[in-house]
Amino acid sequence: VEFGHSLGLKVGTYLNNCICTEKGKQHYEQDVAWMATLGFDEVKIDGCGMSHNVSRYATLLNASGRPVRIENCHNAWPDFWTGECPMHMYRSGGDITPNIGEILNEAYGTVDFVDLKQTRSFPGCWAYPDMSEVGNFQESPSQLDQERMHWGLWCIVSSPLILGFDMRSDTKMERVWPIITNTEALTVSETWAGHPGTLIRSYPASNSLTMQVIQGACDGNPTTRGWRFDSGRLIAPN
Repeated sequence: VEFGHSLGLKVGTYLNNCICTEKGKQHYEQDVAWMATLGFDEVKIDGCGMSHNVSRYATLLNASGRPVRIENCHNAWPDFWTGECPMHMYRSGGDITPNIGEILNEAYGTVDFVDLKQTRSFPGCWAYPDMSEVGNFQESPSQLDQERMHWGLWCIVSSPLILGFDMRSDTKMERVWPIITNTEALTVSETWAGHPGTLIRSYPASNSLTMQVIQGACDGNPTTRGWRFDSGRLIAPN
């Protein structure tokens, strides 16, 4: 932890993991004391061990005085009635892989939390469809397009943008740098306009190998102008 901090990085840890699953007694107080003593900045609380009460973890962490960001992975969700949310982000679907079909499924998983009268994904309590797979797609003619689409989709639904590739690889970093530093995509991600972003319309599958995109009238006047960028800010339609 100290080494990570010396590099100017935040350092996280992982509880209730699904590989060497803890069985037996619960250790909420001991877990929190350990995290606070070592100075961790974030914790992922998975759903495979014995300790599933994220609210209890949050209360103990707050009492410790150590600010720790909580990722809740499959223990519970925000209260759909009260909006109570003891975590900073929560997994809205399953584990992800660099497969475009699976990525779309994970994005669809956020809809249940945001297509509500009052969204349950908001600043400080984000629905998280898992880490980004940008950098992990196999080399193919569609690699760039798929990774761009994936990154843009995560920005649109306000997913926390967690990189999931080996950042020690200069080759990978150079390839994906234009994607993950795209200022317009990041502006969409960072701008809160009262809603995290969600599915607006879906279209039936077609066996056709062609796609037709129709652009409606957009002459710049306030009645037809949509979202736009102005000096690095995302401006909503009038």
